[in-house]
Amino acid sequence: MEGLETDKGSGEQPKYKSSPTEASVYFVPSYLRKSRYMERLEGLHKQRQQTKKETRGPYATPALGSRQASSSNLSLHKATSGSAHRGVSHDVIERLPPLQSNERPNSIPTRWSDTDKCSGIEILGNGAEVKYQGTIRTPDDAVAVRSDHPIPQECGLYYYEVTIMSRGKEGLIGIGFSGTKPSLNRLPGWEADSWGYHGDDGYTFACSSAGKTYGPKFSALDVVGCGINFRTGAAFFTKNGIFLGDAFQGIKLDRLYPSVGIKKPGEHLRTNFGQTPFVFDIDSMVEKERRIVRAEINRFDLKHTPLFANLDETDTVKELIAQYLAHEGFTETGSQFARDVREQEQALKASGQAAPSLIESDDMSATYRQKIRAAILGGDIDKAFKYLGAYFPRVIEHEANRDIYFRLRCRKFIEMILRSYEVQAGINASDGRSEDGVSPVTNGHGQGGPVADPKADGMDLDGHPVDTSDGRVDLGDSMETSTDNLKNTPSFAETNSAAMMHNELLGAAIQYGMELQAEFSNDPRKEVKKALNDTFALIAYTDARESVLAEMMEGKGRIEIAEQVNGAILVSLGKPRSALLEQLCAQTDVLVDMLSEEGGPAAFVNLHRDYLQ
Repeated sequence: MEGLETDKGSGEQPKYKSSPTEASVYFVPSYLRKSRYMERLEGLHKQRQQTKKETRGPYATPALGSRQASSSNLSLHKATSGSAHRGVSHDVIERLPPLQSNERPNSIPTRWSDTDKCSGIEILGNGAEVKYQGTIRTPDDAVAVRSDHPIPQECGLYYYEVTIMSRGKEGLIGIGFSGTKPSLNRLPGWEADSWGYHGDDGYTFACSSAGKTYGPKFSALDVVGCGINFRTGAAFFTKNGIFLGDAFQGIKLDRLYPSVGIKKPGEHLRTNFGQTPFVFDIDSMVEKERRIVRAEINRFDLKHTPLFANLDETDTVKELIAQYLAHEGFTETGSQFARDVREQEQALKASGQAAPSLIESDDMSATYRQKIRAAILGGDIDKAFKYLGAYFPRVIEHEANRDIYFRLRCRKFIEMILRSYEVQAGINASDGRSEDGVSPVTNGHGQGGPVADPKADGMDLDGHPVDTSDGRVDLGDSMETSTDNLKNTPSFAETNSAAMMHNELLGAAIQYGMELQAEFSNDPRKEVKKALNDTFALIAYTDARESVLAEMMEGKGRIEIAEQVNGAILVSLGKPRSALLEQLCAQTDVLVDMLSEEGGPAAFVNLHRDYLQ
């Protein structure tokens, strides 16, 4: 194709090519801020930026001396207490797995392409402006350009605006979208897989040189918007904030690019892909689409696919909630929920007939599962191990839970590092507690290994009798024991003073790291070795929360482990690992992703934002 600077005219699918804007802060158009797809896209962008950051320049290991730790406890290779320990020997390299080709995001358009354009077009304004600097050879010739990325149908609805900065006398300017096959020597709409709205006559052109009357002409300083609703398959245009109505129907091509064409030298267009507010209120249009889809969902009759026999939609939801509370061990909340439901339904029944009973927790281990969860969420891994050893000793001992045990051990190291940061920052250093009064971590490690035996005196951790004849705990009538004692027990009470200095904390972490390395150094699994390396790399930073390993320090790490431990306990008790409500949410999440791939109604659904928050 003469005058073209790309091979897209051959019909080949364009390859992913990064644009200058990808190095900047990722932008999300206002009308897509509630989009699940955009949330995922932004997350992948952050991952890609983080990968670039950690691979930029020579790898360097931060000096441990910068942490002002004493020389006597800085080396992980040092022998202590007369016993030689194998140190944590590895190079601290900030490395994250590269994005696979199938993980690269199908980004929304961000600018006009520097390559997918006809010769003579100059790209200005960081890719937002196009200006024609060449000459036209024949009356039918024009010059066009496509965006850097195709429009992802998963957005549900896409929109952009073009300001006419200057135009020729005839005003032969076309604004629209196209696939990869149309020639870029022609205005949008004049060829197959191309649609456009032209300013000289106000006609629209759909894959043909024969136009149809549509809207007003447009000239200098007018703002023309172009949008596609993938739910309805309709495309529309706006002028100066006024909706002009649907222009095309049945748009089904899966790789469409915003495209503009100009005909006269000196014509100049400026485009807004969403980086700044639009003239047209596209946000309200998208919100209207979301309401339409939500109304369709609400009209669905759950009776056609009952989860529980003889229960309508309202009672099904109540049953799912009750089951979830019982499954997660929220016994008091579950009982109160059941009482409230019965009282409300009885008040509505003129006969006073009792409402159907909900699932109430008969799990006599629920309180202790909550104790373990609270310990992990509080960062007190030692206490979690002690509770596990007292109440569910077979869980950690089971080979199937080997990974959970390993993750708990690594998490303790992370919590020790976090605690050293708090002390260094002077956060309530006087009493060794964080701002909420919960000490987030213990620094010690019991003489008997990671699980001390709190049953040695015949009492459990809260002073209740323990029956160890079969390795299980007789919980008796103490199931509603409050877990407030976890908040009142400093983690350092058992082994160290709350006034432990930062260097001593760091030294304790290093000592624990050596024990951890010795315990798992012979584990052949690659994932274990990688996890150890990543965990031990934290020691090399003044504050790892500012490093590429920051995600390891976040609270969601505690939540993930707490859920895994709770699931393992439930399986050991012959119960399902996940509550039915959780399974339904996970399955729905996958289905929404699949259904939104073609831009249908599911593209306007964000399960977590719309229903789970």
